[in-house]
Formats: sequence, structure tokens, C-alpha cells
Amino acid sequence: MPPLNVYLVRHGQQEYELAAGFDLSLVNDYATAAKQGPLTARGRGEADAVARYLSGIGITNLYSSDLIRARQTAAATAALLGLEVRVTADLAEIRCGRLLPETSPRIAASLALTRLVHAALSLVSSGAASVAAGGSLIRLYYNAWKSEETSDGETVAAVRERVTRVLESLAAAHNDGDSVACFTHGYFIYYTVNELLFPELRVRNVLTRPYLRNGSVTHLRRTAGQWSLVSYGASQHLASRDGRLSRSRRGLAR
Repeated sequence: MPPLNVYLVRHGQQEYELAAGFDLSLVNDYATAAKQGPLTARGRGEADAVARYLSGIGITNLYSSDLIRARQTAAATAALLGLEVRVTADLAEIRCGRLLPETSPRIAASLALTRLVHAALSLVSSGAASVAAGGSLIRLYYNAWKSEETSDGETVAAVRERVTRVLESLAAAHNDGDSVACFTHGYFIYYTVNELLFPELRVRNVLTRPYLRNGSVTHLRRTAGQWSLVSYGASQHLASRDGRLSRSRRGLAR
């Protein structure tokens, strides 16, 4: 019996207000989805690369988060394949909530270190500084959410229920042999793989956890009622500017 294949696609790069890297209130707004950005030019390129990749693997159905960046990423694949995109809030990014440095010395210290590293790297490369700051904030928000040190976010229990509902709905709605692409978000994919389905698995490099590259694809397979991980954060389809193919994180990485 052929399996059900589900491809979890992280959206392309989105636009951020320039001040968001330093203004905690703006960063908090992005973390709670109070603010959203469309795709950047690079993000649109990533969306096109995803579309070309998915066009070669027999995708039968498309789903997307209701957030702008995911819908715009999905639109590129929909246009190429001539498929309709079903939009659902259940695929939206985890709302980690607002950081509260005034109530947590650990968060305050982490933010201070992030600003210090950003300032130092800015003297060498603004791009490297932004990447370093972004990676630090991704880890900080997720870990603070998991330890219930944020406000105005989803509870861990609510996220678990939502992700479970997505997986059960996909299994119920599709036949064996179908291949479904879901355009969603980094925290959502990380939680699905590393927290819900395969808690024994972890990405090797703890410094980037829970980061996933924009436009990367995670492949899940359901056979005889059981989910398995085929690949995690695959990005072979995303060519770098100098033409070399980027690295892919394969499934079963520990």
C-alpha cells in the first residue's frame, strides 16, 4: 500500500521593519503575529525554487498557514501546478508571546548578550550581525515559550492540540499515495518533528536549534497509521548566489 507523503515547507524570507532588531516591542509584535511582513525579493526567489522542486514529486494538494508570508510562498507553487491552496489558521506559526526581560534575569541577560554580539559584528558585516541576532532571538523566544516565561502566547498544550489536529486531519482527508504540501513556519515544523512525533530526534547543531532555513522542506511519511521522518529541513533545491547547492539536513539526525 503506497504511503501518504506530507511535505512541510517553511515560508520564504519575509520583510521586517529595520528597527525590529533592536526594538523589543516590535520584535514582540512579530512573535505574536500582531505584525506581518510580505516576502522579500529573496523570499520570492525561495518560493519559486520550492515550486520547481515540488513540481517534480507529484504533489496532489496544497495547504497554507493564513499568515501572509506562507500564503505568498504557497502561491508560487499553486500557480505552477494549477492547484488550489486551502488556507487554515491551524498551520500558523506558534505564537510564542512577548518576552518579559523585566521579570526574568535570564532573558534580560540573553538580550543584553545578543545586542552586544550584534554591535560587535556590525563593525565587520551588517549581514553577519543580522544573522547572529536573528538566530539568538529564534532560540530565545522558543525556549522562553517552552519554559512559560512569555506572555500573550499560546500554551504548550494548545500548540500540541493544534499540531495533532493538523496531522489527524491530513490523514483523514487524504488517500494513501497522495502527496500533500503544507506551507507553514519554522517553530511549527520544529515542534512537529522534534517535540511531538519524534522526541528522540534532535538536530545535531544545538546552536541553530530550532532554526530552519527559509524555503526548506521537511518530508513526513505515513504508512499503516505510523508517521516516519524521511528528511528534515532539506534545502538542496535552494541554490546559493554563487550557484553551489546548499546543504540539507537529512532525517534521523541526532
